[in-house]
Amino acid sequence: MVLIVPRRPHFFLPQEPLEILRQAPYIRFDRETWTGYLVKRVLRRAGVTVQDALELNSVEAIVATVRQGFGVSIVPQLANVDWRHDRQLQVIKVPDVEEFRHVGLLERAHHSRMRFTAAIKGYFGRTIPH
Repeated sequence: MVLIVPRRPHFFLPQEPLEILRQAPYIRFDRETWTGYLVKRVLRRAGVTVQDALELNSVEAIVATVRQGFGVSIVPQLANVDWRHDRQLQVIKVPDVEEFRHVGLLERAHHSRMRFTAAIKGYFGRTIPH
């Protein structure tokens, strides 16, 4: 999970990551989702109470809102996106807090899409035998 911050905010932006979370308008990931639960754990472990401005259920929608300068958020660092080179975003590690999402795949022993699921397992790099 990473803190994303607009490079051109429409609000005062403190320098320290935890102060950013405390003071800036916060775009919350939907609390009813697993990712929302993980984000809530990050905030709790960081000891931060945020100023909720919006609650959305899409990483893409949250990132777009932050890019436009309307708030900050904590989102999962997606494997296929490199926000570090985004001209409209800053990506900041939440100090002393790491949280990872785990992805699982359940499949039948034999099925017609074995090559497809093998590619997915290869991409994620780890197979746990049953």
